[in-house]
Amino acid sequence: MNETVRSYLIFVLCFSYSLSQVIHEEVNFKKVKCLVCKQVMGDIVEAVSKVSPHITVNVGGYLLDSNDKQQSVRYRTSERFLTEVMENVCDKMDDYVKAKHRQTGEIMVIPLLNGGQMNTVMSEVDIIQDENLNKSLRLYCDEIVEDYDEIIIGQIRNGLDSAKNKVCDKVCEHTDYKTKDEL
Repeated sequence: MNETVRSYLIFVLCFSYSLSQVIHEEVNFKKVKCLVCKQVMGDIVEAVSKVSPHITVNVGGYLLDSNDKQQSVRYRTSERFLTEVMENVCDKMDDYVKAKHRQTGEIMVIPLLNGGQMNTVMSEVDIIQDENLNKSLRLYCDEIVEDYDEIIIGQIRNGLDSAKNKVCDKVCEHTDYKTKDEL
């Protein structure tokens, strides 16, 4: 992260502190992991959807198919591209915080910045600080990507529309927590 962005984030955190209260509250880690999954899968689906489905890449080196043509796959569902996306998606989690909505009490995982501007939701929430300075969000993301990489790739290849819910259903299956889009 370059120095300008880092300075801006420090300013945003100080400013957001004046708008929202930082609280220390125990939050069910399964709930947070489920929320992180929804965010991470949303980011992965967004990255994949930005790539044209018409772009293809050759696979298999110099192996030919039964018609003496080199095999190709869609770039956006290729293992190479999806692996690259998954390797980089957790970097975004450094810019997210856990928060509790003041009116509803809903636990959220939200970005500090939205479109280069301070997230407008910050004035409506209390930031939940954990003992790891919110590094747990990044750790949950890394864990999800590492443990579910084959499932993520398989679900993305089966269709972007359902990939987020199908992967996160597996991550969240051992919790009674449901996010708004699951209800």
